[in-house]
Amino acid sequence: MTSALARLFRASLSKGREMIPIATEVEHITNYLKIQQMRYQDKIRFALDMDRELYPYLTLKVLLQPLVENAIYHGIKNKEGPGTITITGKCRDNRIEFQVKDDGIGMDQSKVETLLTSTGGKQSRNSVGIANVHQRIQLYFGTEYGLSYASAPGSGTIVTLVIPAVHPDEWRSLEGDVP
Repeated sequence: MTSALARLFRASLSKGREMIPIATEVEHITNYLKIQQMRYQDKIRFALDMDRELYPYLTLKVLLQPLVENAIYHGIKNKEGPGTITITGKCRDNRIEFQVKDDGIGMDQSKVETLLTSTGGKQSRNSVGIANVHQRIQLYFGTEYGLSYASAPGSGTIVTLVIPAVHPDEWRSLEGDVP
């Protein structure tokens, strides 16, 4: 657990860079899930099905963790028996699409509709966190990118995260940044 925690912190710091290779984000989320598995023991299972060709492409750091955290705390933790989180990643039409699926308790459409707005009020800290992730993506990449949700009570939740496929060489020429 100590080793996973150390790797988790190292990946989240990313030497102060906001854009990181997807390989680093995958390492981060894997370590996060290992720690959560130790914490919840037999309650959480996870699977990663990430296209390895994505690994050199860049993403904003710590995008997947809030999505996985919500899947655990709002989907699986309240479910009877164990739950599974599946994280996938693929490139389609010069866009990178991640999905975080859980087989937890799900939510109704009215809750889904409020997740991507952070208007304050009675929203939980996590729903504000999800809205912030969505806004961060849109600030960096444009309004055609971001998060979308599909869920129904008793059926789990699927979160889709879409960002542009940005190769490190392209980012260097745009921002002068070296990941």
